[in-house]
Amino acid sequence: MLHRIVERAANAVRAPSHILAVRTEPDAELQVYSHGIDRTEAAVLARTTLEHRTPVGDSTLVVEVTSSRRHYGQLIARYPGAIQFFPQDREALSLYAKHAAAVLDMATVLQESAQRHDQLSSLLSLAHAAAQAGASEEVAQRLAAAVPGVIDCDRIAVWQWDESQRCVSSSRGWDMQPSKKRPCAS
Repeated sequence: MLHRIVERAANAVRAPSHILAVRTEPDAELQVYSHGIDRTEAAVLARTTLEHRTPVGDSTLVVEVTSSRRHYGQLIARYPGAIQFFPQDREALSLYAKHAAAVLDMATVLQESAQRHDQLSSLLSLAHAAAQAGASEEVAQRLAAAVPGVIDCDRIAVWQWDESQRCVSSSRGWDMQPSKKRPCAS
């Protein structure tokens, strides 16, 4: 869809090359979509304009791809040489940038919705598993298996209270074999 937006922007704003440079998340890798320019050159130009530098010897029209939710990047039209853009070109390119932001917002919301669905499904599975578990060791095992589906984590450990020793000890870890119970420290 984003590539199609760049192509349509190229039809509306007559310039030899157009670039859409966006990040779906603030720390995500820059995604570059281009029309009328080599992909490698487009990536270099995108990074240059994102650093708020103007390419030497070129006329560029840069508009921000921003929604009410967040800033995604830029939509760029480029003429090699010193050709002036019309005010209508900025307006048209801005409309395509808003369209790109709306598409990215929709994709973000769908991804967040899918993640929430997975989390809720994992919580429901955990509730069912805990209800069917008998011994505390079995509850710990089911908890360790279910929590990574609810939250994003690399590891999980379940600690249980040992009444006879009057301390907690590690009983289960996710993606690990059950740990050996260590003697409790005083």
